[in-house]
Amino acid sequence: MKTNLKTAATSIMVIALFGMPHASFSQSIGDTVIFYVDRMVEVKISVSDYSQLGNNGEIPQVLTAFGNVLPILEASLLGDQPELIRFQPDGSISIEPGDQSIIYQQGPGGLVNTGFRDRAVIAREDFEITISSGDISSISELALDQYLLGVINKLPPKTMRSRTLYFECTGQQTNELSNRHVTNPPMEFLELELGAGAGLVRNNWMTDVSLGVGVDFNKKGAHRYPYISTNMLFDFSENKEINVNTFLNLGYGWNVTKFSPRKDKLFVELGYLISRQGDLFEENTLRFGFKWSTVKGVYVNPHIYASDGLNNIYPGVRIGFGF
Repeated sequence: MKTNLKTAATSIMVIALFGMPHASFSQSIGDTVIFYVDRMVEVKISVSDYSQLGNNGEIPQVLTAFGNVLPILEASLLGDQPELIRFQPDGSISIEPGDQSIIYQQGPGGLVNTGFRDRAVIAREDFEITISSGDISSISELALDQYLLGVINKLPPKTMRSRTLYFECTGQQTNELSNRHVTNPPMEFLELELGAGAGLVRNNWMTDVSLGVGVDFNKKGAHRYPYISTNMLFDFSENKEINVNTFLNLGYGWNVTKFSPRKDKLFVELGYLISRQGDLFEENTLRFGFKWSTVKGVYVNPHIYASDGLNNIYPGVRIGFGF
């Protein structure tokens, strides 16, 4: 019976690791909102969830701040050459040569050559804004924060898939270009996780390495994350030898509230000891635990271990670091 359980558990892990050849390090597909102002300026805002644009007060603030500093930079800008302006989080600004590609936009009479394209990039942890124009210095005359407010008021309801949305602002009028919207596939990403950690079990400190494969599903802002993982725990015996005990885990994660970022997810998992060395763990040890993140990439894992037909139960705790 013991051999059969271990063989089955090992087979599940092998299938999970090698049966998903397209798994990669996670990169969530977020939303992008693009709006044009009088066919002269394009503003592209990339965020994790466009339904939260109205709650992010930093975005209109940085748009206003950027417009206010442009008159100061005007003497350094070259009107007949493309330029790339980077607005750093600390407020510093760099000006670099831009891309001389000719970009056309659809106008009332057909395609219109926008000429040289200047670009400004404002990158923050939660969003990125790219502003494109034939003359970037003219942006200082536009109240981009007010145009953004008009776009926010026109945002369609959030769907289960991430999207790229288009809008056009002319004067005081904002129109949704629904025929240009793009919807991404429903499955956000496959994920391969690598990690390391340290923990305490039966008054023994040990280190570990972990490997996991999971799939993150996003349905109307609610994330669900089934996964399979393995932990190799290293502890030192009395004669200074290193014992390695390996657990195979099945887990499930979800976000506490809709549209919360990944670091706000809770996880529950059940593990089984598939490889044993030393006397720290008994044969057929089970492990039940929770996992949550207090800081991005750092996880706290309380565990309950059970063996001897659930007659021997004891706690454990682990601090893990994910990559």
